Amino acid sequence: MTEKDPNTLTSGEIERIEKLTLRWIFQAVVDFGIESHEIFYNSPDCVQAIAEDITRELLDRLPGFNVPDIFGCKAKARLTGHK
Repeated sequence: MTEKDPNTLTSGEIERIEKLTLRWIFQAVVDFGIESHEIFYNSPDCVQAIAEDITRELLDRLPGFNVPDIFGCKAKARLTGHK
């Protein structure tokens, strides 16, 4: 697939992109829902730190979505249990 200039997208193309993105996000939330509950329940971290960890993990699971290391490596380490 080739990239297109966003300014040249038709309203139909934009709608198809929005629908596909919503499906990906919904599926990631469904797949990760129980696990995220367990992370919140068992983590000693503050709610904000846990929410950042879970958001990062959720976005990492989306196909083709590359999350830059905006929260730092400690957040990922807390979530996965690695130091």
